[in-house]
Amino acid sequence: MDETLAKFAEGARKVVGTLEQMSPDDWMREQINALNSRPGSLKYIDCPKCMNRGEVAVNENGHVVMKECSCMVKRRAMRRMYESGLSDVITRYTFKNFQTVEQWQKTALEKCQAFSGDPSGWLVVTGTPGTGKTHLCTAVCGELIKRGLDVRYFLWRTDAPVLKAYAGTVEYEEKVRPFKTAKVLYIDDFWKSKTVTDADVNLAFDILNARYNNTSLITIISSEKTIEEILDVDQAIGSRIYERKAVYVKTNGKANWRLRDNESN
Repeated sequence: MDETLAKFAEGARKVVGTLEQMSPDDWMREQINALNSRPGSLKYIDCPKCMNRGEVAVNENGHVVMKECSCMVKRRAMRRMYESGLSDVITRYTFKNFQTVEQWQKTALEKCQAFSGDPSGWLVVTGTPGTGKTHLCTAVCGELIKRGLDVRYFLWRTDAPVLKAYAGTVEYEEKVRPFKTAKVLYIDDFWKSKTVTDADVNLAFDILNARYNNTSLITIISSEKTIEEILDVDQAIGSRIYERKAVYVKTNGKANWRLRDNESN
């Protein structure tokens, strides 16, 4: 027996000897300690309890059982936030810091809070630039994410051109499907452009009609265009939005509150 093998055998004998001297409770504790000392690689938050494994070993009726760590609730919420595409603004745009200086702001806030407490159907928020449409819709999305709902963000002026470029290709349906099927879809700045083209209408109808036909899906829309103006562009799309809307909020303030905030700083 060479020296290396001899050292291994001696070490094994010591371990076996130690195990033979341990009580069942001591052996259980050793197993649990060994499992709980392993570092994990899960992201979003740092949890000292599970060392980012997402689970902890416990003694349950004399058996080692792996239990989900309490950090997983927040970790899943953080993952949904990042996957939604709203991670940069969701902590800033909350109900708590939405200005309610004027009555229309209070009404808009109350309607959006009510929707987030009992989400079903479609939330449509319209108004001029800087009146808080994106703020309110993002705050609603933040609340829905906390409740465990998967939210997907669609910024019309940047995401729509990408999808329109795939129109007529074999890849189109694969690219557009996530927006048709997401449990919660937030379309921000719907039809934000000087001219709404046929391609814009076709894409909007494709996504919104699919969601119109599935009543279990939640759709949130912010737009500078009112429902009446959307109807003027396309009756089929406007009528679907009108029929499915559970809450319709008009942020009809004349002042651009985004500019007013900058002037006060």
